[in-house]
Amino acid sequence: MSTLTAVGSALTSEYSDWLVYGTHNSNPAEGACTMFFNLEESAKDEKQSEELVDTMAPAVICVCAAYTWVDKVEEAEENEKAVAINVQGPVNLAKAAKRIGAKFVVYSRYFSLP
Repeated sequence: MSTLTAVGSALTSEYSDWLVYGTHNSNPAEGACTMFFNLEESAKDEKQSEELVDTMAPAVICVCAAYTWVDKVEEAEENEKAVAINVQGPVNLAKAAKRIGAKFVVYSRYFSLP
């Protein structure tokens, strides 16, 4: 059985033939196996991404989390948050995925802002 780690728990119920671990920041998916992970904080500390990947040892990492508040992103503080969540956090996860040979996917059904 392949292992999928979903950063953001949106996909945890969609892969019944996989062993799926999800992450959550504030809203864990009901009935899913999830652990806390803050993508914004992991942007500042690459070790958090490494620890997540080492703990879950996934074959695939799918990032479903994104900063999508279009109207607020023009404010300096919110723009920094958007960059952390949509750029640097996923970059750190991609590096950790590459280190263990896991595939890496970024998925969003909304706008992903810089």
